[in-house]
Amino acid sequence: ASYTLTLSHDVTGTLTVGSPLAVNLDVPGRHGWLGFTTTATQTMALSASSITTTPSGKSVAMSVYNASGAHVASTSGTSTATLNLTNLPAGTYNVLLVPSNTSLATMNVTLPNGLGGPLPPDGTSQSFNTSVAGQHGYFTFSANAGDDLGFALTGLTLTPSSPTQVVLDVKRPSGQSLLSGGQYCYTSTTPGCVHSLRNVPDTGTYQVYVELQALQNASYTLTVSHKVTGTLTVGSPLAVSLVVPGRQGWLSLTSEATQTMALNMSSIATTPTGKSVSMYVSNASATQIGTTSGTSSGTLNLPNLAAGTYNVLLRPSNAALGTMSVTLVNGIGGLLPTDGTSQSYSSTFAGQNGYFTFQANAGDDLGLALTSISLVPASNSFVTYLTYYRANGSQIASFYCYPTSVPGCGATMLNAPDTGTYTLV
Repeated sequence: ASYTLTLSHDVTGTLTVGSPLAVNLDVPGRHGWLGFTTTATQTMALSASSITTTPSGKSVAMSVYNASGAHVASTSGTSTATLNLTNLPAGTYNVLLVPSNTSLATMNVTLPNGLGGPLPPDGTSQSFNTSVAGQHGYFTFSANAGDDLGFALTGLTLTPSSPTQVVLDVKRPSGQSLLSGGQYCYTSTTPGCVHSLRNVPDTGTYQVYVELQALQNASYTLTVSHKVTGTLTVGSPLAVSLVVPGRQGWLSLTSEATQTMALNMSSIATTPTGKSVSMYVSNASATQIGTTSGTSSGTLNLPNLAAGTYNVLLRPSNAALGTMSVTLVNGIGGLLPTDGTSQSYSSTFAGQNGYFTFQANAGDDLGLALTSISLVPASNSFVTYLTYYRANGSQIASFYCYPTSVPGCGATMLNAPDTGTYTLV
């Protein structure tokens, strides 16, 4: 047998924040043993860069231990390696550097402060850049139980450009995720990613994590904002300005009795242009009852709203800025006489449906006519003529009616199956 033995002392050094330390492990089996100190609980990152080994392509393991010798964290890499060290208590720490297979190695080791800090919840945007490749971001914001907040990550750039996403998570003061354990945000989503933090459960400090998926450098902007509020009254347009990334509108309306209404967004303008705005309506129990979206306008028909208070959430897509006018109107509809009397109706907004009822007895034979149809714009070549619903709510039939059918369209309901109130939509 033949072999070579080498016994060597560690290479030592002290890391200071922001100052790269060159480490030369030029003897087989030689390790690096560096130290650094934290003076208060803080988040830091530890990076080994420009790793070169002999033979080439060998990895270098980097492990961190506290003053009692307990392992804190470790990683390894062949060219670069980064450790994110969150909430390190005040004290002295040691960093062990071990090239694999007793290879020789040189590298630069850098200890930057962590990327993070408090985010104001007033809609002020803050921009951040990583100091070393693979550095995560750790941020906080304060909220009260019941707050409705919008959270946006915009302007995400990654170098190198692949992979194209980071993981974004928001955690309660207890540590439980509000985003199902984290959501991807992609560089292709522009201006950025937005999340609704509705009715947050706790009063306290929430944590925000922006986690890189590879050894990349990143820059991005974060914004936390409170909702824009307002009360909708029938027939009165309400101007809504959502000019902070991620800011959402949270309007309310009240139905005094079971009634049909329509909700319209008009004059939608976004930055960047052409982004859609989504409108969601939920009842007092937070159950969603309707949704629509549009880039210039949108109408949501709300038939048979029970008496109560309802909330309207307005959210521009992709953290775009947006302005719009929102109007609540009474629905088109009412009781149709069955004596042959004609009644005329006009929609208040594009896309507004009509909801009508009539009384019939079992066995009745009835005819219905829809005449003088006028559509603006005229490019829509048909409307749904009607859908019949029995008194028990089941559908009887549905027909189309075209504006070219002059003077109109007719349908026959022979031998009505029930005595009671029928519905036409």
